[in-house]
Amino acid sequence: MRQTLFARIDAEWSTFVDSPVVHRRFGQWQRADLDLAEFVDLDHLVRFAQTPGQPAASDDALRCLARRSKTDEVAARALLQCVLYALPQLATRFRSAAGGDADEVAALVVATAFERIRTYPVDRRPRHIAANIVLDTRQIVSRTLYRPRVAEVLADDPAILAAPATPISAGTAVIELVAEAVRAKRVDPSDARIIVLTRVYDVPADELAPEYQCLPHSLRRRRLRAEAALAAAVA
Repeated sequence: MRQTLFARIDAEWSTFVDSPVVHRRFGQWQRADLDLAEFVDLDHLVRFAQTPGQPAASDDALRCLARRSKTDEVAARALLQCVLYALPQLATRFRSAAGGDADEVAALVVATAFERIRTYPVDRRPRHIAANIVLDTRQIVSRTLYRPRVAEVLADDPAILAAPATPISAGTAVIELVAEAVRAKRVDPSDARIIVLTRVYDVPADELAPEYQCLPHSLRRRRLRAEAALAAAVA
């Protein structure tokens, strides 16, 4: 049975972390950072950070990695290992949006997480580092996958309303109604996007709210108003 990308990355970790280069690099970090003194090696640090029930102590260790990750590939790889446990679930969540291609969505999730690790603002967000990286990855992947699809379904193109070859799904019906309401100028395109993302693609309001610069409950109220406008347009 072929291994998933996540399984391959996890399997490669033991070889990576045991290399002389990594041992030397970690020794340099320990001499410069007292927060690392208690760890035997980098693998010990990663296993400690993955242990539940000690968020403050884990963040102390993860900050040491996050501060170095922008310029140090060893630190970035170690931080990726720290959050790897959460990435398969993200990939499963987004598989349908990627057309069911498990390998494609796994590669996107890993690449996004690694890029976020290299750019993580540790001075501004020094706590809950692993959770923040996972959340940021989820939001970035969501925008990457959903934004083009929503732009397509809300585009001013008669082909959108063409009868599908297969029986129409509830999601497709909603998209068609929303697209028609946008064309009739009964629903604002930005509000229509909220309806489509949250109702059809199951993007949580708390994930979408930062993009609209509001709180989740405000986004839900905005969606209710937009849905009322949509209902009036349909009627």
